[in-house]
Amino acid sequence: MKDLLYYIVSNLVRNKEALQIEEREDKGTFVLTIIADEDDYGKIIGKNGRVIQSVRTLMKIYAINNHIRLVVKVGKDNR
Repeated sequence: MKDLLYYIVSNLVRNKEALQIEEREDKGTFVLTIIADEDDYGKIIGKNGRVIQSVRTLMKIYAINNHIRLVVKVGKDNR
């Protein structure tokens, strides 16, 4: 799960070294948080949030197929 999200997002950002995916479990739901360089957040979110919505849709399909609950967040402030 974490590797799939890293693969998708790493192809969107310039500074791949700064990209991190934090994973935690909260009440049976996996929470994946994307942490990137400040300059790359715009590329991850996209215009009107379209890129991150697409990423969340892809991850949701993966989660449904594996019978798990998943939330994808962006940035350290979204805990």
